Amino acid sequence: MRLARPSILWRFIGRELLRLLLLTVGVVVCVLAFALAVKPLADGRLSALDALRFMSYASIPMLQYALPFAAGFAATLAYHRMSQDNELTACYAGGLSHRSMLLPAVLAGLVLAGCMALLTDQAMPRLLRNMQGMLASDITRLMQSAVERRQAIKIDERRLIYADDMQFLPLEPGSQADQHFVLTGVVAVELDRSGAVAWEASSRLAYVWLYRDSRMGPGGPAGGGPGAGAPTSTAVLLLRDSIGVKKDRGIVEDSESTLVYHLPRNFNDDPKFLSWADMDRALLRPEVMNYIDAQRSTLATMLAERQAADALRSALSTRGAVEFAGGASRRVTVRGSGVDDQPASKGFAVRGRNGNGVEVTVAEADGRTRVHRARRAFVSLPSTSDARRATGTMTIAMEEVATSGGGAEGDSGVLPEFDISGLVPSPDPLPALAGADLWSLLTMADRRVEANPGDKPLAGAASRVRRQYDDLRREIFSKRHERIATSLSCLLMTLCGAVMAMRLRDSQPLTVYLWSFLPGLGAVLTINGGQKATYVYGTVGLLLLYGGLAAMVAYTLVEFRRLTRH
Repeated sequence: MRLARPSILWRFIGRELLRLLLLTVGVVVCVLAFALAVKPLADGRLSALDALRFMSYASIPMLQYALPFAAGFAATLAYHRMSQDNELTACYAGGLSHRSMLLPAVLAGLVLAGCMALLTDQAMPRLLRNMQGMLASDITRLMQSAVERRQAIKIDERRLIYADDMQFLPLEPGSQADQHFVLTGVVAVELDRSGAVAWEASSRLAYVWLYRDSRMGPGGPAGGGPGAGAPTSTAVLLLRDSIGVKKDRGIVEDSESTLVYHLPRNFNDDPKFLSWADMDRALLRPEVMNYIDAQRSTLATMLAERQAADALRSALSTRGAVEFAGGASRRVTVRGSGVDDQPASKGFAVRGRNGNGVEVTVAEADGRTRVHRARRAFVSLPSTSDARRATGTMTIAMEEVATSGGGAEGDSGVLPEFDISGLVPSPDPLPALAGADLWSLLTMADRRVEANPGDKPLAGAASRVRRQYDDLRREIFSKRHERIATSLSCLLMTLCGAVMAMRLRDSQPLTVYLWSFLPGLGAVLTINGGQKATYVYGTVGLLLLYGGLAAMVAYTLVEFRRLTRH
């Protein structure tokens, strides 16, 4: 006898699946979210109340791992109970096929796959951003926790600060700072690329002002920010009675010195924080990624340096002198015969006149004039972390310098080195270049390198940017396929759990689930491993990324064939 209304049965199985799914997902997500919050809570990076909020943010991202396994477990329990109670046998006797009995599982799997696709593209990136923000936004608490634990305050991978104690101070009236506190027994360290100490300073006392979201510091901007699109906190440290040691430069004592640290929230540095549409925008304008924007800023600075060198070369060749605005109403005049075409390690070499070297005259606002005569001089436009600074300030580095005029400084004899910085070229090419997009800068760089193949630094900078863009493109490609594969895993694990429950009706439920859990675990591992392989090796990594899912499809089909034969 054929059942008149199989839809009643389908709704019954669907409700059972939904009930078990919600129960399982709730338990698994709570466990995973708590496990994720334990370490930040133990490290003092989260308070007890913040830990609960952190867990609520983590609950949705944890569905990426919990939902596929919970769907398989719910399907296993629902169909196994019906198999053991002979309800499925009665359905078969009534004329329902195995395929029709699997329809609720198919529909549930499709719905879950669609929900997973929506969550991974929209909800999870935003909540991951919130989670990261909770761990990084309260800079004051992170610093206080590190001081209390006698640990170094880690600004980034290469800059550390240690302090014995930390005390909060009231803000001064009209201050734009968010926090003001004092550190005692301070040691600030900066490491080089090899991990050795490149610079360190110690001070008995350091006053700290914390400005959030790149607000203006005392008397102006608190230094150069990390780039457009990267909200930051800025910490300004005023060191009292400091002693500094710089690699190969000896000891420097100072009664008062200032350090400025920018603390970026690097949300844009990982495509996992981006939706599908955001990824499209990142491919069109890769400078929205902070690390690429920093390289774009470097490329803009190098192009501005070369344009300024071109203008300086032309002026020296025709007039023999160039005048710069040097800040504080002083004027700096450089006299020479020209500028080399190829940059050196210190910048572009300025050629002297008639073998007499380079002459630099500094006219101060108070009427004093100093004349520096150098055997060699180099002009450069130092790079900075500020991607869109308003002006380009050049530096002229002189070697074997004899100074005359201007009071006591003129009696210093011959100095091995002397630098004058803050020189503003006219016209200043940097503002226009700093606001240009990456593709325009690369086009200009390619033209200059084509015209001057010996400019290896510029060619290297353009090559680095292109390599970073290729890395970004591969990473976005791999992340997109990871999200697609994760969504498909929900469907496959639901079907696999239902098929194994129908076939192994005489086994224990957990034993039955093990037969679907292990293939599902293998699929998840290959998805994660395949994403990394796709990022490193390109499309060939998709074989691994989808290989686990393909094996699970084959496994489920084989088991379904065995089921239908009985």
